[in-house]
Amino acid sequence: MIFRTLNKHKSFKESSDPQKHILKHIFLFAANGNMGLYLRHKPKTIFFTLKKIIPIEDLKSDFVEKSLFNFYMNFLFVYFAINSISRMTKYAIIVAGGKGTRFGSDMPKQFLPLKGIPVLMHTIAKFKSCKTQIIVVLPESQIGIWKELCVTHNFNIPHTIIAGGHTRFHSVKNALDSISPSEDDLIAVHDGVRPLVSTSIINEAYDTASIHNSAIPATDVTDTIRQFNNDGTASATLNRASLKAVQTPQTFKAELLKRAYSLPYTDTFTDDASVVEATGHQVTLTKGDSNNIKITHAIDLIIAEELIENE
Repeated sequence: MIFRTLNKHKSFKESSDPQKHILKHIFLFAANGNMGLYLRHKPKTIFFTLKKIIPIEDLKSDFVEKSLFNFYMNFLFVYFAINSISRMTKYAIIVAGGKGTRFGSDMPKQFLPLKGIPVLMHTIAKFKSCKTQIIVVLPESQIGIWKELCVTHNFNIPHTIIAGGHTRFHSVKNALDSISPSEDDLIAVHDGVRPLVSTSIINEAYDTASIHNSAIPATDVTDTIRQFNNDGTASATLNRASLKAVQTPQTFKAELLKRAYSLPYTDTFTDDASVVEATGHQVTLTKGDSNNIKITHAIDLIIAEELIENE
């Protein structure tokens, strides 16, 4: 509706001005929920172009409907939120503790070759393109192997290596203890064996967490799920419309995540979101990606290769 209203206005209709043409697309793009992508590129240019072409006095009066004025105010809010991200440090904790037993392989699954290089290198490369400080968490017994692989493949993306703990919880905690972020910095925690995560998913997670303190990518559940009762003697079908399959990177404001990981460990902590929820904080879901698969079984490696070829 915003785009249609804008297009009817005399200063935009049939306009050959390239700035106004771009602005129309900004409105259309934003109406589809993608404003963050525009703002991440040249936010100041977009902001001042918008303010110059559409005086706020016009927005308050007869220029457009109330909805357009609301959009303009949301634009300012998102602009300043996105602009503040540039002053935040973005961390990525990549947890890679797999042993490869389900592959029937002696080689840990994060080190298995995917299109010629180890899975973990694909994963790290995705975060490097998003300008993050990368921390890789590995079992202490695998650190030497990883360093040798980096030499073999001439892999020189900067990253810090931290020895993991007994559980995933303790591995993430070790990584958090190794950094001293400000409370508004952003920390993404990602599975080392999700090498196909897109930069758009990563950036959206950082953007959302900067505003809502957390961002958890999730996809719709397509399989039918049954839940057993306490003694395992009966089961019932769950309504999959109310279920989501959670992925990574799970991203948080640093203060929130570090506070959550100061809690004592329990076996109910299955991911970072469950740890944060134990503090009483409700997490925010973002749209996941069906291609963001976790390499768990041998067939997943074959699927990943096909997906890379079709990118």
